[in-house]
Amino acid sequence: MGSSKHPRTYNPAIMATIKSAFHDVWQNLEGDLTRDPTHDQELKAAIIRRLLDLVEKGITSQEELRERLLRNLPLG
Repeated sequence: MGSSKHPRTYNPAIMATIKSAFHDVWQNLEGDLTRDPTHDQELKAAIIRRLLDLVEKGITSQEELRERLLRNLPLG
């Protein structure tokens, strides 16, 4: 069954911001020795969902996206 939310199309600039923010967050998490690498795919999916939620709320600054994600860990 599909999601009740329809996928949204973002312009290339917003997509580049989302991608950069994801990489910033992931780079911070890669050095965390307490992170369980067997759950990396789930964690990456959670980061992407959270980024998209924030962008949906109008937050489009790469720095603010990164800061909000890192400040509100864990992402589970």
